[in-house]
Amino acid sequence: MCLLPFSTKLLKEAGGLPGPACLSIALCMRSGRDAPEEICQDFPSLSLSQVYCVIAYYLTHKDHVDIYIHEQQQASEELHKELETRHAHFLADLRQRAWDRHAVRKPIVSL
Repeated sequence: MCLLPFSTKLLKEAGGLPGPACLSIALCMRSGRDAPEEICQDFPSLSLSQVYCVIAYYLTHKDHVDIYIHEQQQASEELHKELETRHAHFLADLRQRAWDRHAVRKPIVSL
């Protein structure tokens, strides 16, 4: 596991930003798709300076943040697989009931 407690450290350095916002901004920077001003529009409660603070942290600690994000993605995938396996019967039943409900639904004709 990554030794850098990314979200806790970043929250302190970014002036108390919420963890999901920090990770979302880091993911935007990692993909190289959004400019800071565009990111700021996605998070109207954050100032442009806060977004730049997260970006500065990300660029300074890019290797550590990338490791942290990769580990979180792996853990998420493993949990998803485990839940799919553990609850396979329930999920199959749920999907079947949803399919059955969709198949018998008749269109509503307005008068």
